[in-house]
Amino acid sequence: MRELKHIIERLMLLGDWEVVKEELLSRQSREAKPPAAGALPAPLKDERKGERRQFPSLREVKKEATREAESRLISAVLKDTGWNRRKAARILGISYKALLYKIKEYSLEEGRPEW
Repeated sequence: MRELKHIIERLMLLGDWEVVKEELLSRQSREAKPPAAGALPAPLKDERKGERRQFPSLREVKKEATREAESRLISAVLKDTGWNRRKAARILGISYKALLYKIKEYSLEEGRPEW
């Protein structure tokens, strides 16, 4: 049920069924294949406990997923508005200055697809 909720949220966020469908098909094909040797990330050190852990924390995964989603959405809105930053900021519901910061943070450039 949670996965369906996330799919619907992605569809609403991106507004393009084809993109979401390709992501789902890509994920499905990745999950069907056994992981290649060395496919797991290198062990990370848990600073709080001094232990080594095999995977990134959920907080790290969430942060990266948020960055990717923001970058894709901003890129799509900028493309849709012909890189009119003021209009894009209004659509995104953020200030013009915040949008300029995000463009710089994600290294977005006009004419360069982010995804």
